[in-house]
Amino acid sequence: MKRLGRKVMYESNWINFYLDRVEMNDKSIIEDYHVIKYHREGVTVVVENDNDEILFVEAHRYLLGTTEWEIPAGGTEKGEDILKTGEREVLEESGYHVKNIEYLFSYYPASGSTDLKFHVLKAVLDEGKERQDFDLNEIADVKWIKKEKIKEMIKNNELKDGLTLSGLMYYLFLN
Repeated sequence: MKRLGRKVMYESNWINFYLDRVEMNDKSIIEDYHVIKYHREGVTVVVENDNDEILFVEAHRYLLGTTEWEIPAGGTEKGEDILKTGEREVLEESGYHVKNIEYLFSYYPASGSTDLKFHVLKAVLDEGKERQDFDLNEIADVKWIKKEKIKEMIKNNELKDGLTLSGLMYYLFLN
């Protein structure tokens, strides 16, 4: 497949929308291939403590009109290493410091319409550092949940965020 042309529908510092003209492998043409381009990648962190619990934040979700329990996540800053992004997001959203942060995997959640890439990391709570305040504009509450309870929450469809679900299922499957 190859792009034959591009029409800009909308551009901002956060997201761009395009209509591409695409030649398919069989030489047929798609006149309006909808493309969403994000300027930052997403990072989420599965943080575990010594009590076999995972860190959750209750995030305000404007588009859904709800608050949802999720694991800490956010976007990379320009030129920022994904491990540093993970540490920063956990601190901003929960007030906790982490250590032993590691890369687990990356994926594209909607590869048919966007090149948005998500990275999933794991880390351990740094018990030696004092907890700070967290961002109340973004986060309503913070709590630790036992792994067995998380499995029940997943089974009962209580967690709605795709990045949270993919990260937790991968992590719980391996542990």
